[in-house]
Amino acid sequence: MKGRFIILVMITTIALLVCVTGGLAQPLNLEEKINLEDIPVYNPCTVETVKPDGTLHLNGRLLLDSAGGFHLKLHANSHLVGEGINSGTEYIANVTYNWQLNGKFLPFETTKILTASLISQGKEPNL
Repeated sequence: MKGRFIILVMITTIALLVCVTGGLAQPLNLEEKINLEDIPVYNPCTVETVKPDGTLHLNGRLLLDSAGGFHLKLHANSHLVGEGINSGTEYIANVTYNWQLNGKFLPFETTKILTASLISQGKEPNL
C-alpha cells in the first residue's frame, strides 16, 4: 500500500511539473542512503524470519522533455547481513531493484527488475 502511494505521489508530481514548466532542461537527480535495521524478511525455505541490517543505496533521475513527456529511472541496491530468529543462522542478503517509467501523464510504460538473494552462512538452505 505504501509503495502504491509513493508511485501515485511521484506521478502526480511529474504531471504538475510538466504542466507548470513545459519541460526541464536539466534532470532532477536523487541520491539517498537509507539505514535498514531489523526489517523482517521471511525465508520460506526454512520457515523462519531473518532480521537483516545494512544500507539501501537509492539513485533516481527525472527528466521532463519539451514534448510533455517524462522519463524516470530509479536504481536501488543493498547488501545486508542478518540472523535467523529461530535458528541463529547468519544470512547475507543482496538486493538490486531497477525501475523505469516513461511517457506522458497517460499513457505511460514501466519496466521493473528485482534481483534478490538470501544466502545462508550455515547449513540452512539459501533463498
